[in-house]
Amino acid sequence: YRPKYPDRIIDVLRMDVPIGPNCRVVDVGSGTGCASELWIKHGCEVIGIEPDHSMRSIAEERLHQYPLFRSVPATADAIPLSNDSANVVMAATAYQWFDSQRTRNEFCRIVKPGGTILLLWNSRRKRTSPFAVEYESLVEEFTVDYDIRPRIDAASNEMRAKCLYGAR
Repeated sequence: YRPKYPDRIIDVLRMDVPIGPNCRVVDVGSGTGCASELWIKHGCEVIGIEPDHSMRSIAEERLHQYPLFRSVPATADAIPLSNDSANVVMAATAYQWFDSQRTRNEFCRIVKPGGTILLLWNSRRKRTSPFAVEYESLVEEFTVDYDIRPRIDAASNEMRAKCLYGAR
């Protein structure tokens, strides 16, 4: 039930990432494969890292027609890939669930020098209509641990500092 990720992400990254046949993306916390599919459709090899069997099974079923997709049962802090093996290491609406220190070490370990670590979250326009305002009010009232924005900002800043200044 989550929204898909817009193709615009690829357009923005195209200047810095070799998108296409020479691009390997590791989608950590790949879930049902929504973000993986975006990259596959642009010719990238994608390795989905997902510990939950049911979610991984959905991704494997959804993406079985794409030979560029491979699914691996693993966690964000123990990725079974070699050092410097990915052009892009990505977590799409998942990083807030990981052990941040151990995950940062893994991301920095597997990303190639000059590669990209991408943390994505979908957000919605919360105050654009009376319906949106009321919906947001209900979500805030009835959802545990709803406000993840501080964790998102902290994760982004920590990842940037860790990998830019000596990740290993």
